[in-house]
Amino acid sequence: MGRGGLGIPSGGAAGVEAGRVLLAMVLAGIFNLGAQVASTLALRLETVATVSVISSSSVAIVAVLAWALLAEPLDLPTVLGVLAVFAGAVLVQRPGPTPQPGPTKRKEESPLR
Repeated sequence: MGRGGLGIPSGGAAGVEAGRVLLAMVLAGIFNLGAQVASTLALRLETVATVSVISSSSVAIVAVLAWALLAEPLDLPTVLGVLAVFAGAVLVQRPGPTPQPGPTKRKEESPLR
């Protein structure tokens, strides 16, 4: 059995498994590139606050989708974590107090001018 260029066995069943691993790595890279492009586009279209909340919530969203679509079990710590993430997202998106305009200061001239 020979070795491929990456030191991965290249013959028989091990070669088939190595091909699957390589395909999975390439697909992961493509999906990661797509995620980065989508994140960059989102930052151009929305505020940083909105994009960061959605991005930070992605792990909780994946946990819920895995439970709903793949029948992954949800244990108590995971449920509590998902609830904490969603509660934090709601708190961050709440409008805060509107700053009151204060007296305007006259910009002082720089001594170097």
